[in-house]
Amino acid sequence: MRNVKWRQAAGMLAAVVSLSLACPADAVAQMGGGGMGPPGGGKGGPPPGGPPPGGGPRRGGPPGKAKGDEFNPAAFSCFDYTSGLGETSTNRLRSIIARVWIQGNLTGLHRANGDLAFSDNAADRAALTDQLDASCRAFPTASILTAGVIALSKQPLKMPDEIFGGVKVNDYTCEAHLAAKSGGAGDAIKSDIAEMWSFAFIQGYKLAKAPDVVVPMEAKPLLVNAVLKACSSSRTSSLLDVTALVAERVKLQ
Repeated sequence: MRNVKWRQAAGMLAAVVSLSLACPADAVAQMGGGGMGPPGGGKGGPPPGGPPPGGGPRRGGPPGKAKGDEFNPAAFSCFDYTSGLGETSTNRLRSIIARVWIQGNLTGLHRANGDLAFSDNAADRAALTDQLDASCRAFPTASILTAGVIALSKQPLKMPDEIFGGVKVNDYTCEAHLAAKSGGAGDAIKSDIAEMWSFAFIQGYKLAKAPDVVVPMEAKPLLVNAVLKACSSSRTSSLLDVTALVAERVKLQ
C-alpha cells in the first residue's frame, strides 16, 4: 500500500486545487495538497527539532476545533486523543470521534484499493485501536490525521463492521440516516458522527490515487450534502455504498 506523505505549515494547506462533484449534483469545493512526511520527520516532514506534523501555530481555535466547533483531524493532536480516552475526560467525545474518523478514512482507502474487509471480531477492532493508540503515544504532538493515517494505512487491518454504538456499516441505510437527522437529540448526534465517518471515507478514498491531497474541513458541508442528496433518491442503499459512489465521482482538476 502506498505511503501517504503529508505536509502542514501553521495549520494551513500548502496548495489548493479544485474539486468538482459530478454526482449527485455539480458543485465546486477546495482541496489542499502537500507532502506531509511521517511522524518524527523524514522526507516531506519537519526537520529534527522542528514543529511536528499537525503542530505549529493554528488558526481557527483550539486543537480539534474547526468552524462551528467541529472536530478537525488536522488540528486534533495525538496528545488530545490519548488524554481523552479516560472515562471521565472532558475530551472523551472528541477522542471517540477521532477513532470514527480514522476508521472511515481507512475504510475509504481500502475500498478504493480493492482490499476492504470487514470483521465483527472484537480482536480485529482491538487491533485497529491498539495500533492507533500506540502510534499516538509514540508521537504525541502529531495530528491524529498524520499519526493515524500514516501508521495504519500500511497495516493489514480488517475494518470493524460497526461504525459506533451498534451502527453497522452494511446495515445502516440511507433511510435510517435521514430519519436520524430529523429525530431527537440522540439521533442527531448519531447522524453527525455518521456524516463525519462519511466525510473521512471520501478523504481516504481519494488518498488511494492522490496521496498528496488532503480534503479540508471546509469541503465537508458540500460533500455531506452530496451524500444526502444521493441518499434521498436511494433510501434502501447503505450509507457506505452511497458514500463510495460520491467518492468515486469526486474529480480532481
